Amino acid sequence: MKKFLFSLILSLLLLPTIASAHTGLVSSTPSKGEVVKEDLNEISTVFKSKIETLSTMKLMKDNKEVPFAQIKVIESKMVGKISAPLENGSYQLEWKIVGEDGHPITGAIPFSVKKAKSEEGTDSSLTEPKASSKEKSKELEKQSDAQKSKNEETSSTPSLSLIIMIGLVLIIVVFLFVFLKKKNK
Repeated sequence: MKKFLFSLILSLLLLPTIASAHTGLVSSTPSKGEVVKEDLNEISTVFKSKIETLSTMKLMKDNKEVPFAQIKVIESKMVGKISAPLENGSYQLEWKIVGEDGHPITGAIPFSVKKAKSEEGTDSSLTEPKASSKEKSKELEKQSDAQKSKNEETSSTPSLSLIIMIGLVLIIVVFLFVFLKKKNK
């Protein structure tokens, strides 16, 4: 009976640590804050563990969605195919995934496109005044810094809670071991 009770308590204490192991973003193409200088065919994100097919992402430019031709989820990777070359400017990739544990996680990856002026001279965004370009650059840096601190907070929280839970489990196990040993004497 004592062994059963001990196993039950230990199982109940370990359950929250298992559930708190959320997946997180490992890498992306383009990466956060990157300045893309060539045409992109696709945008991809890679996560720590397998993600569900319900996961999605959208690309935003000036609060308007730039549609993907196709979005695929393969194991821990999500890839969005781009149907037309992106214009110069600031973009934000907003992703929303569902991890294997069923928890939804969201994030954003700001980046910018700054391709060289084409021979036809059709790229009007390179002719903007420098003040406007500097303002956009500063805004992109602010978004990047804000998202970076948010992602660091999100990604470090499960690790910290995992360490705390393991510590509590160890303390309880030691306490139960000492208590049961004294009771048997």
